[in-house]
Amino acid sequence: MQHITNLTLIATSDNPHESFTAYLVHPNGGWRIVSHDGETTFRRYRKWLWRKDAKSESVVVPTKAAWDGHGSEEQLTEACERATCGVPRVNQVLHVCGLELVDLSGARW
Repeated sequence: MQHITNLTLIATSDNPHESFTAYLVHPNGGWRIVSHDGETTFRRYRKWLWRKDAKSESVVVPTKAAWDGHGSEEQLTEACERATCGVPRVNQVLHVCGLELVDLSGARW
């Protein structure tokens, strides 16, 4: 999983609108996602922060990934260059696929 740089998902009868190809633009979590309709989005994956309430401190949830949208590949690359730490590729790939990482400590890829 940590070596995936391109990922294509094809629609099924259960999910007819979920066809796209994702391309890794930057190793710090930058992805260009092109739907099969031709719509392109740019995402930078970052650690998912959770807060119980406005008064509590933010807590990093290591098994989840969040993303920031960007208007162009250039903006995405600039944001990735500024990022000090990224999200493991496995978290990024699972999130792109619409899955959530629960506990893969015993999984083999």
